[in-house]
Amino acid sequence: MSRSLKSLAFAALAGLVCTVSASAQIIGIPLVTWKYQQPWTAPWHSHDSVVRDCNGGPVPFAPIAMDDWICTASGPIIRLRWWGTSPQPNQVPNRQFLIRIFSGTTASCQPGNLLYSVCVLATNQQVGIDCRDRRVIRFQANLPTPFTQIAGNRYWLQISEVDGVAGAMQSPTLNAVDFRWSAHRNVKNCPALQRTPAGVFIQPLLDACDNLQDDLAFVLYRSTIAVAVPAPIVNPTAVLPRPVYIAEFRRQSTGQMEWSECFTPDDDGSASLQPELAPGMYQVAIRGGSFRPAFFDIFVDLEGNYMYNLGNVAVAAGDVDGDGDTDFADLTGVLANWRP
Repeated sequence: MSRSLKSLAFAALAGLVCTVSASAQIIGIPLVTWKYQQPWTAPWHSHDSVVRDCNGGPVPFAPIAMDDWICTASGPIIRLRWWGTSPQPNQVPNRQFLIRIFSGTTASCQPGNLLYSVCVLATNQQVGIDCRDRRVIRFQANLPTPFTQIAGNRYWLQISEVDGVAGAMQSPTLNAVDFRWSAHRNVKNCPALQRTPAGVFIQPLLDACDNLQDDLAFVLYRSTIAVAVPAPIVNPTAVLPRPVYIAEFRRQSTGQMEWSECFTPDDDGSASLQPELAPGMYQVAIRGGSFRPAFFDIFVDLEGNYMYNLGNVAVAAGDVDGDGDTDFADLTGVLANWRP
């Protein structure tokens, strides 16, 4: 089959790929990319979590929030995803966050010693509306240095907005809450908690919508592939439509497609892919939006712990027929269908 016909076939299957379960694309035994996950559960609300600076200094007007997880497989955590809201209806919460990890014990459902602390700049994308009509934002960030967890241990995760000071990387509104950590149901492990500036623990956390118990929404990743596509034009009051791209992963040795996933970029055009692949060399194709596809090579190791940055996708607009070229055939196709 010619490259042109193959491309047309893949284009015809694009809609099906987006709706078919990703696990159906796997051949062989996949390596799971996440270490732990408890994503936002719609439509539940959120809980304040603010610090003064990257040293973790408290603020007098808000507590910090924390939740726990139990490690089931030793290894590094290299990327985080979490969800949150802002009390300001049309405001995206601050991009700078303090990430801290504490030890924990099975005897006590409270954090112990500080093990890891770092400030990160997060990308973001609106993904829904919660029960208080707040826009829910999904945040993502890589850890500058991995945190290595040990199987069987309990850990506590803190994610807090850095309020900042004038002239530094500051939150949208100084001396006010700009970030509330979104909820997850049902509660896993110990109940999530808040710690007040006075050091008092508030546990469990009760949702403002139904007064029932919440955990906090986050995912911990062992591997990730970063990519940047043309930044979407974002309507701050809408969730959809947004541009949708397709990432296809094929074995280099056989050309067999072993994984595909649809993704929408964050507001700055960045995106992360988490394919569940068996070890080996793969060719990655990024397609979508009538752009010429871009191709990359990656290697998945035996442990499944990897971080690749594919960089900017070099795309050319106008590849309407999906054959990998922007040429006269694309133009005539558009002109032939230029009617109501």
